[in-house]
Amino acid sequence: MSKQRIPIDYQLPEHCVILDGGAPVARLEPWEHASHPVDRDRTRRLAATLQQAALGVLVVSQRADGSRRVLDGIHRLAACKLRGVRTVSAEIHHGLSERAEAALYLLKHREARRLSGPQEYRAGVAAGLRPYTETARVLQARNLQVGEPADDRLSAITSLLRITHDHGPGVLDQALGVAERAWGREADTWDFTLIGGLASFLAHHPEAVELSHLSQLLRRRGKASWWRSQVVVMSSRAGSNSDYPGFSRETMAYQLIVSICNKGRNARNRIEPVA
Repeated sequence: MSKQRIPIDYQLPEHCVILDGGAPVARLEPWEHASHPVDRDRTRRLAATLQQAALGVLVVSQRADGSRRVLDGIHRLAACKLRGVRTVSAEIHHGLSERAEAALYLLKHREARRLSGPQEYRAGVAAGLRPYTETARVLQARNLQVGEPADDRLSAITSLLRITHDHGPGVLDQALGVAERAWGREADTWDFTLIGGLASFLAHHPEAVELSHLSQLLRRRGKASWWRSQVVVMSSRAGSNSDYPGFSRETMAYQLIVSICNKGRNARNRIEPVA
């Protein structure tokens, strides 16, 4: 599986953007939906070495009520207020909806790689963008959340977004359903390598095995923890094993699922793994 980031259509509408070299700091406030609050220690460090000429340009949304919210540069804004700086350079965006603000926030922070997976996911959902909203609908339907691994939470949201982007939300939903029926509702069930391997299997071989039977095959072989350990072993051997075309753990999980499903099959109805 490719590790390149998935492309996103930010769907920003045409709107007026004005570069203001003397935007009053007193009028600026942080965007209220920012993925992280202002860090006081970081603000103090910035303020201690603040050089106004090196501040760069803050990205600001000016709303219909005249208020101005900083989408990119909240720590620089806080440092300026701490130091008593009166004006800053700002890129003022006019007429954005709440969704468009979220899309612009996501664009600025994602392209600069400042967001964690969960932060990116929440911003993408707020912006109403695919594949974030499609993934959210699947998780909500299955009463799953994004967070630290637990019975009802998944941590590897970036991998889930890639499944939705590459194969569609239907495949993601099927993979989660097969995993839950096979191993129950526990943290190991939602391991990204297993869900990724299942999604790859279901996308490439949609009619090879009936879904409930696939869950039975997986359950008979072992718990999710057993599958995880086998994938780790296979991955560690893959570098010197020419039988495996890729070395990612998701690929190893996919290969293992194919191998289990092929047991007892003859040459005519064997499932051929996809490179």
